[in-house]
Amino acid sequence: MEDLHFFYPGFCEKCITFSYDDGVIQDIPFIENIKNSGFKVTFNLNSGLFGQIKFRDGVDNSRLSEKEVKKIYANANFEVASHSLYHYHMENLSYYDNLYQIQEDTRRLSKIFQKEIRGFAYPFGTYDEDVLRALKDSDMLYARTTKSTYSFTLPEDFLMWNPTIHHSDPDLLPLIKDFKNSKEELALFYLWGHTYEFENKNAWNILSLLQTQMAHQESIAYMTNREVVEYISSLRKVHRSSDEIWNDSDENIYISFKNQKIVVKPRQKIEIG
Repeated sequence: MEDLHFFYPGFCEKCITFSYDDGVIQDIPFIENIKNSGFKVTFNLNSGLFGQIKFRDGVDNSRLSEKEVKKIYANANFEVASHSLYHYHMENLSYYDNLYQIQEDTRRLSKIFQKEIRGFAYPFGTYDEDVLRALKDSDMLYARTTKSTYSFTLPEDFLMWNPTIHHSDPDLLPLIKDFKNSKEELALFYLWGHTYEFENKNAWNILSLLQTQMAHQESIAYMTNREVVEYISSLRKVHRSSDEIWNDSDENIYISFKNQKIVVKPRQKIEIG
């Protein structure tokens, strides 16, 4: 149906989402840096490691305490997701150990933030079939790897969600330009990393670059990982025929048909004949 096109909320053509791991003290200046950018961020935490003292190359990369995380991530632009309880290589664990790593972490995080935790980032980016099975049996919506796609295409399976690029990748700037010029429908730019890398590599200038190039764009939706997954999952419930569109989800869907913008409400059918 060539005259039918889908959009992100607000009739945005593209979307940007960020994902940062480990819950370290550098999250504090990171958040301060982006507070006026409109960027939305998913922070992936290991509740079993709160307050852990850690230095890399003489730089303090300690993890935030439970008290600190409760305060720091209490922002509508942030999502908290699981990074497992203790950040093990999960492919080396049994199915039942994986289940514990996921479910105990999400239980603790849910208690702290008084919110359901449905997202995950693989420790070290690795997984196997037992990890996937444990995620499915834990009712997780998505799980992020560390394998860059260098593309803006949505995944078929959000439990094997490869990001677009790491923030320290030398191809970041050219890829941002490609994204801004992309005509791909529902293009998604998924950036990931660790905020301690800004400090350890003296690379805070990357945040200035991101804000200069990507903040406050009217045609771009800024969403957390979970918001992306929930919207795209709803969009995939849209049924199309030759003369109608039916939104079989609980969320508004943004479309255009013959250049007319339409908001299809939950459970609504729209005649397009």
